[in-house]
Amino acid sequence: MTLLATLLATPVLASSLTSSLMVWPPLVILAVAALLFTYRLLVGPTLPDRIIALDGLLAAVLAGILVGAAISESTVPIIAVLLVALVGFVATGALARYVERRGG
Repeated sequence: MTLLATLLATPVLASSLTSSLMVWPPLVILAVAALLFTYRLLVGPTLPDRIIALDGLLAAVLAGILVGAAISESTVPIIAVLLVALVGFVATGALARYVERRGG
């Protein structure tokens, strides 16, 4: 029997091993995405690029909060995520309208 099969046969280790394998890759991907969005937010070069970067950064942070909620098996952060996502959606629309009226 291989080491991995032995680890997965143990109930406690199987649960922790599976959860760690299911949690860390999304968190790493979201962290990289947040760093790249932050870079685009700071560098620009145009205002629409910065608005899209801010919207993407908000989405990455909210997804990270949802992953944390899944880890802790709590439903409390889901309501906050929904409210912040709604505010972010409205804010992105308002900023897009501002950029359109501004002409660039």
